[in-house]
Amino acid sequence: ARHYVETRLFQHAEIRQTLQNKNNACNFGQIDILLRAKMTIFEEVLKTIADAAVHGIRHDLTDAEYFAHSAINCSGLKLISSKTPLHFKHQQTAPRKETAAMTIGSAVHCAVLEPEHFAQRYIVAPDVDKRTKAGKEAWAELEASGKVVLSHADFMMVSSIATSVMNHPTASKLLTGGAAEVAVFGEIDGVPAKCKCDYLREGVAIIDLKTTDDAGDFSRSVSKWGYHQQAAWYQDVMISIGQPVRAFIFVVVEKSAPYAVATYELSEEWIEIGRQQNQRALSLFKNCTESGKWFGYGEGIEMLSPPAWATRQEELLTGEQA
Repeated sequence: ARHYVETRLFQHAEIRQTLQNKNNACNFGQIDILLRAKMTIFEEVLKTIADAAVHGIRHDLTDAEYFAHSAINCSGLKLISSKTPLHFKHQQTAPRKETAAMTIGSAVHCAVLEPEHFAQRYIVAPDVDKRTKAGKEAWAELEASGKVVLSHADFMMVSSIATSVMNHPTASKLLTGGAAEVAVFGEIDGVPAKCKCDYLREGVAIIDLKTTDDAGDFSRSVSKWGYHQQAAWYQDVMISIGQPVRAFIFVVVEKSAPYAVATYELSEEWIEIGRQQNQRALSLFKNCTESGKWFGYGEGIEMLSPPAWATRQEELLTGEQA
């Protein structure tokens, strides 16, 4: 946090020098832009100082409060790794959109990890015709409740998933003796870092709940979605606050009947690969923060060569024709 504040104050000093140098040659439009930039910097500095006061394990933060905190998280690092720093910067400033898949995912997490809160947050849509007066009144009442409306089919799926997880002998044991939805704030390589554990058994393990189409082929999901980076990052954040855990375990459940459940722990080799990817992304993040430049793809012209599969395909076709 100190490094970030110093960097931003240095940029403020540059703005002040620009104002002094321009003197009478600077028009009011330019002055307004520079002053707005200065105010933005001070707002960021104040927020960074406030965020720096949040440290360690927190059980009292809402999702909105967690996401508003300026510390870097694993999702940000994965976006930098898979795309570019420019994509990350855009995501930070763009409004967070709730998709249907995210709504279902949140409902599953609540049903499994915080079942005592499910009725307070979710409500099942009644079987009414919204074109009729009675139907419109029923839907207006639902919307006024402030709860998330689930279709009957989605509710049944969420309920079945929760039942299946809690009936699984290993998963049910893993999800006892700890706390759900725990936010953790630390510092890695001088950068404020955060993670939010689905379920934390302090000193023992972090349990992460995943839904999937095929729980038997979870390795593919790990590679596709960067779950090895997540496992490494969460453990490293815990280490940074002096409270390491012994394991990061995935509870994986399928989204369709019979809602089969599997539990997995990644090898140290795979976690280390994720850690190296995180470190490279974190280095890019630090460089971009210091320079204020968030680059995208290359600015020059790049030469593209055919991928190996295309070359092999062409060789096979050529051989058949011969």
